[in-house]
Amino acid sequence: MEPVAIVLGLPLFLLALYVATARDARRFVIGAMVAIVGWFVVVYPNISALPLPAAIASAYQGILPTYLYAFQFPVNTVARPVVKLFDPVTAILAGAVLLFCIVIAYWAWIWRHGALDRSEGEDEVTSDGLAPRPPGP
Repeated sequence: MEPVAIVLGLPLFLLALYVATARDARRFVIGAMVAIVGWFVVVYPNISALPLPAAIASAYQGILPTYLYAFQFPVNTVARPVVKLFDPVTAILAGAVLLFCIVIAYWAWIWRHGALDRSEGEDEVTSDGLAPRPPGP
């Protein structure tokens, strides 16, 4: 195991234990905000490229996931196919999505009105003071 992971693992384990057993949400949010501000203060000088003394700058190598070499994106020289925006396939896909949205909206509308009709029917009372019987056998 990496020594940095062991050193940082214990405080993180204690923090996870605190989160798992938290009962007061306000204390948890305040603690999270303090941790966020603390992490910002510790990490911000290196992120902003402020000049730091060599002893402090090398300390960040163990904390931040930085690359020790220059990262380069490879260049792709393969010819790419031209994709047209207004294409029959695009129109078919857009129509299918639109149809799907209409069907789902209609289903939700029917379901909502059915739920409203059921809830309105529960409030009705017959002349003998009893609720009406539901239709069926």
